[in-house]
Amino acid sequence: MLSIKLFPRALTATKSTLKCNGTNQHFFIIERPILLYEKELSVSRQLSRVHYLSHKITCGLKVKLPKDYSARELIAKVRNYFLPYGTINYQEYFDDMIYFIFDDYDSVDRIVLEKNAHRIKGIQLIVEKLRIPKDRRTIVTSDVIEYCIHVTNLPNDVNGNELSDIFRIDVANILIRPYNELQHHLVENNRTSRPVEVWIKDIGSNEVLQKLVNEKNGYCLRGCQIQCQVIRAPVNYFDFCKSYQEGKCSFSIGCRKKHIQCVEPIECRNTRCWYGHDQRRVIRSDRPNFTREDGYRVRISNFPPNVTRPEIFKRLWLRFFQNQSHLLVFNENDPSLPTIAYATNEKSLAFAKDLIHAWHDQTFSRDQPYIMQCQLEMDVDYYNSKIAISHAIISQQLHSSTPSVISSINSGAVRLTAAREQMQRPQSHAPFSGECRKQDQQLTSLALPNSWSLVDNLNVLTHSDSLYSIIDRTDSNRRALLKIYSTISDRSSRLRVERHRLALQRLAKVEGVPELIDCNYEKSMVNQNSWKKLWLITEEPKGTRLDVYLSKELRNFEDKMIIILELINLVEKIHRCGVVHRNLVPSKIYVEPYISTENGKEFHLQPIDFDFAHLINSSYKIQKINNTNLLPLIANQVTNNFYIPVEFEVEPLNNDDIDEEKESKQPERQSPTIDTGFICAILFWMITYHEPKAPHCVLENSQLMEDTLNLATNGCSWKIHCMKNHLQLIFDRAFDKKQQQQQRWSIDTLKYQIRFLLEVLNSMKEQDVTIENKSIIPSNESFIRLASWISLMKEEFIRYYSRFGLVHWSNNEKNQWSSYSTTVKNTDLLNIDKIQYPIKFEANQRENGDKIQIIVYIKINEATIVDLPIGNWHEKEIGTMHEIFLRELTIFCQLLL
Repeated sequence: MLSIKLFPRALTATKSTLKCNGTNQHFFIIERPILLYEKELSVSRQLSRVHYLSHKITCGLKVKLPKDYSARELIAKVRNYFLPYGTINYQEYFDDMIYFIFDDYDSVDRIVLEKNAHRIKGIQLIVEKLRIPKDRRTIVTSDVIEYCIHVTNLPNDVNGNELSDIFRIDVANILIRPYNELQHHLVENNRTSRPVEVWIKDIGSNEVLQKLVNEKNGYCLRGCQIQCQVIRAPVNYFDFCKSYQEGKCSFSIGCRKKHIQCVEPIECRNTRCWYGHDQRRVIRSDRPNFTREDGYRVRISNFPPNVTRPEIFKRLWLRFFQNQSHLLVFNENDPSLPTIAYATNEKSLAFAKDLIHAWHDQTFSRDQPYIMQCQLEMDVDYYNSKIAISHAIISQQLHSSTPSVISSINSGAVRLTAAREQMQRPQSHAPFSGECRKQDQQLTSLALPNSWSLVDNLNVLTHSDSLYSIIDRTDSNRRALLKIYSTISDRSSRLRVERHRLALQRLAKVEGVPELIDCNYEKSMVNQNSWKKLWLITEEPKGTRLDVYLSKELRNFEDKMIIILELINLVEKIHRCGVVHRNLVPSKIYVEPYISTENGKEFHLQPIDFDFAHLINSSYKIQKINNTNLLPLIANQVTNNFYIPVEFEVEPLNNDDIDEEKESKQPERQSPTIDTGFICAILFWMITYHEPKAPHCVLENSQLMEDTLNLATNGCSWKIHCMKNHLQLIFDRAFDKKQQQQQRWSIDTLKYQIRFLLEVLNSMKEQDVTIENKSIIPSNESFIRLASWISLMKEEFIRYYSRFGLVHWSNNEKNQWSSYSTTVKNTDLLNIDKIQYPIKFEANQRENGDKIQIIVYIKINEATIVDLPIGNWHEKEIGTMHEIFLRELTIFCQLLL
């Protein structure tokens, strides 16, 4: 089947879709472009909803091979295999995936339609459509010159719609630097008035642009003869992908940030080159200095009269635009002026364009059919809203205690703001001035290794340890972190510096762990009289300490979950190398935000300080001091003001835990679940702004959790219920002292829970869940009633999920029932598109008898079972319970697929 859709500007506030079958498909495809009333139609094949991005037109394709095969070795063969489908403009290999950009989106559709038929010498190729920025047709190199049209001599109040009509182009391709209205009234630093400027970008080759300039130059617009010329497109470095600069962009061609490849991706030695490089490049580029005007914004106008701020925020909510802390509204209380909104502080041009395509020429609501108008602007420090408003007032909107409309109407935000203001950051040991002077004197007497020199005294970690920022005198761009331990005779220092060194050596290839540069431990063991202090130098972590970052930056719930997921991924890599950190507090994690992909903000994390890490299967022994006059000190315990894991509540983590002769006798103190407990504690702290010391289930914490979810979901009741149950499960299993070691969170099961929460948060306004009017079988027998609940749940799921794909439960042999006391269990196999998932239902009649607890377990593999805590329900609430269950299981199945 073929689907035909009109481009957004084809009809005002109207979208049309035509469908055809058979040979007509071939006609429509080969005859493109097809015009209707001089408007181009978007023509694509109709794909089944079981295909990812079935509703999207894209030139991007992702190809995955089975784990036993290397994608890198097969790039050429895979490319040759897909060439008959159409021209390939670009290909890229990353993380065992091959990414292609085809010249024609129909090539991708035809490949996906035949997804089960793609094999190379018996190897199954797994294909999937990939969302890429609309204008991306290839990845160019830095020697390819990009051109644009520069337009000047325009009326001060020119708008994007006028220019779109004049140049006959998409309004999203017109970038405006607006005229400053405030300069009629204000004089800032003797700054002269700067006229409005426009850049028209991403519409064609130099020849196409020149033809358009020849046609439009001198056009008279409200008495102004506009001037046009083709120029080299300005390079906006804030639009570049930082991860791609280092060859590490996990989103590859799908990244919303700009990708331009350096002509010397490996050998480039320019530290001010911000183009894309290979991971093998040795030199690292600096980041350019950005100003407050480095970015884009979208201006939205033509709202209905008397529209309220809550109505605007609700209308502009998008799945990929949920963080509305940078959405500003003007003139809402002045009926004589038009209401204007700005989506500010966008660092990705592709993302800003997506916002325009989502809002522009769309009706505000059915009841108020005003057509919203958008234009793309540089994010300058003034706003043309026909009012003289200073930037300081705008800052109040961004950083006030009620940063969004929801917080102004919900008392929950007030509680959260108060909790955040009272939040006590996990404190490092702050030095007294005398201690600082003492440390500086110690550093002065310490001969720094090689070419390093002191930059700054960061802090005193303990009474004997301190951190310094140092710089390489031969390369001013190279900084490092120097940790100085106490005297060499101190047993604690010897144990910790050696453990830190060995851990970093194991983690040398893990991205996100600071690189070990130098350490004097082995040298000191050879000549003990030459060294008074033990020290270790590592790569300086990027960004800000997590505790400091969250105390200064107001992050939304989704950002916090993304940080936690990134932390889980990093800790998972650390565990694979046989290292358990065991002291993962916020003050030992550095975070650096950056803009990328459709999710908006991403975060790069780096943990530090592996002094007390456990090394799995370690066979080293600490070297002994030969000087008998140097006596070892008593084992010092770790001072942790943030969170004490259950494993260390009786006896805190101490030097014996890193002494090879003693630590092997205490396996419960070496478990990777210690790190997952810390991750859960950080999550709890992020949500409630309380350190996870008091019971996590007290009323105040529970209320703050619900307030957070209410703001994050815009008050969606089923999302709040679902997410609160899962968060409660996460904290119960992490903090409950009664939990057995094997029942605590593994890194894999915790990751599924966090991914699920993000999926629920970002789930679209899907079709309404309608439940057939059924009730459980009335009976005095507990088994019959509970089994009836489970049967109805399974039946309703098949009926609901069948709209998304082929689904059925197993035959009777796999469908097994069991019961004891007031609990009924059912195990079965769920078959979705030929993939089987073992699922167990558990229904338990609560002790008071008026509620039933429902839990669903999904077995991913032998080591990973994921819980879906559906909750406790009265029998009369069976309809609501079914709705929650259907949504949860559907979202999780889609997550798996």
